Amino acid sequence: MAFTKPNTNLSTLLNQWKNLLQQWALDGSLVTAAQEALLLSGIPEGLQILISEWAAADFKSLPEIELLSAADISGAMGAYAISTGKIYLNKTWLEGARNADVFAVLTEELGHHLDGLLNAVDTPGDEGALFAALLTSNFNVSDSKKESLQAKADHGIAILFGSEVAVEQADLPQISVVATANGKETDGSPVVFTFNRTGSTAAALSINYQLFGTAQAGSDYTGNTTVTNNFAAGLWLLWELSSNTAEHKDVSALMLCNFLAKV
Repeated sequence: MAFTKPNTNLSTLLNQWKNLLQQWALDGSLVTAAQEALLLSGIPEGLQILISEWAAADFKSLPEIELLSAADISGAMGAYAISTGKIYLNKTWLEGARNADVFAVLTEELGHHLDGLLNAVDTPGDEGALFAALLTSNFNVSDSKKESLQAKADHGIAILFGSEVAVEQADLPQISVVATANGKETDGSPVVFTFNRTGSTAAALSINYQLFGTAQAGSDYTGNTTVTNNFAAGLWLLWELSSNTAEHKDVSALMLCNFLAKV
């Protein structure tokens, strides 16, 4: 296993990720996740060999890891190319990524690698993201989330030495917010802001938002005006904020940042 332009931080993260792989190999989680995400029947011999190696802390069969610029990886956090057998990480993203993000992306791309090794054709949907979501959430993934990932496209393009290479990739998460219900002080109806998370859900996320407008906190509505909300790993559900607000007064939500990875 190798990576370009090694640095102490990445070396440490890779060692911690290997410890996770060893744990998942020993407790059977890795086999279970691979069978479900990759639609495997039984335990293929190739997978059994890898599980035995990783359980013994032998990682010689892991794919190489290389760093690419954000432009060369089309802005994705990570990618896997079956043509090269390598995992690629976004160098710019990696510099500010939290540990949980890095582990989730590496696990997702490992899932793509295993799919290429064990299946004759690409498993439908984003099998890598499902593989990572199962492992990083201790299999706490809803049926609706599984269906979403199994219907999601995961293909992209990376630029390697000036040439385009087809990859399966982990896109950066995106958060959007919309007011889905208007409140009325007269009958106590709440105003509801719905936050929707799309893109990669392999790692947990935190978002910061702020309420502002002509409606005054404390008199027209109750609740914090500056809040951090967390999305658990594998979560694809909408999250709602409710507050009572005066009729004809305005309250809006402003996201202070797109996302912060929660460790």
